[in-house]
Amino acid sequence: MSVCGFMYDPLWAEEVAPGKKVNSTIGIDTYALEKIGINNVEEISFTLTVRDSEEFMEPPIVEESYSLYPTGKNAESVKRPQYRHREGETVIVDNEDLTFIIYEVDDELADYYTLYCYAANRTGKDILLFWEDVSVNGFMVNPFWALSVAAGKQAYTEIIFFRSDLDEQDIEVVQNIEFRLQAYDNDNWDEAYILDEVFTFKPVH
Repeated sequence: MSVCGFMYDPLWAEEVAPGKKVNSTIGIDTYALEKIGINNVEEISFTLTVRDSEEFMEPPIVEESYSLYPTGKNAESVKRPQYRHREGETVIVDNEDLTFIIYEVDDELADYYTLYCYAANRTGKDILLFWEDVSVNGFMVNPFWALSVAAGKQAYTEIIFFRSDLDEQDIEVVQNIEFRLQAYDNDNWDEAYILDEVFTFKPVH
């Protein structure tokens, strides 16, 4: 699901027994959208997937994409915010296929070390981005992060390291984070990676 071109996860699912009906609500956090720069929900795009709940690995009964225009606009007239570059950001990748930027670090929280990131998918494929072989100051630490970005969409995301994991490696100050950024077609895992490259991020203290 995306709103005005930005990925949004409504955390929604509904189970309906055979022959029954249900009225259901999908909530959208307008405060979260305003932080992106979306003041009016002019476009909602999503893929509706229907599966047999007892045969979940079988092909879906329905898998169709839709777009809604609550304010009466169309795909050509919708205002889609663009990423606003920030002082001190680190551009990891920016090519014809995708952009990935780390634009802010939050190291003030007691339990988490957080990277705030932006991604844009310019391919004609729905892609999955994730990190592999992640190390902090040379010690292996896994942030357990992945991000799905539909074709032509953008996304903001948070990559979170647990302080407890950093403490286990006696890491008090993060000097560098090395990671392998991988991106592949989410609908065809057998194809070659769209991106598979090692990068190093050095936060500014």
